[in-house]
Amino acid sequence: MNDLNNIHKTGLNDIEKDIAAWKSFINYAFQNPPVYLNLFWGKYNDMLDQALQDYFSIYPLESPNRAIAMSCVPIYTGNLEARDYIWMRRAANEGYIRYEDAAYLSRTCTLLVKGMLQENVNTYKNKELTQNRILECQKIVEKNIRDHMIK
Repeated sequence: MNDLNNIHKTGLNDIEKDIAAWKSFINYAFQNPPVYLNLFWGKYNDMLDQALQDYFSIYPLESPNRAIAMSCVPIYTGNLEARDYIWMRRAANEGYIRYEDAAYLSRTCTLLVKGMLQENVNTYKNKELTQNRILECQKIVEKNIRDHMIK
């Protein structure tokens, strides 16, 4: 949440915010792939939406954070693809990508991250290897997005 809040405060456009958000997620996820794979793609991932809503009803965001739509609306869904699609549609509204590419990018970025996390699940304790894979995944996701930008 702090990373998303800080990303929002940078004043970047929505496509750059999305790239920054993916980089942040990748950084955290690759440091503990078993937890992230289980949380977002595991057996009970369909319960994540409700768990997030329960969490934020017990521990509400501070007032300044509640006002940031990018940070608030998407966090209530545990589905990364659906979350990313919200941001990609915003980028399409700004004219950075085509609307038809919003769903494609949300799907492919999510699959790229999941696949690369699965590759790293048994070797993530090797810090040097993990750092290299973090950078590789961040570059691939960013290139995927930038290759679809129209301005």
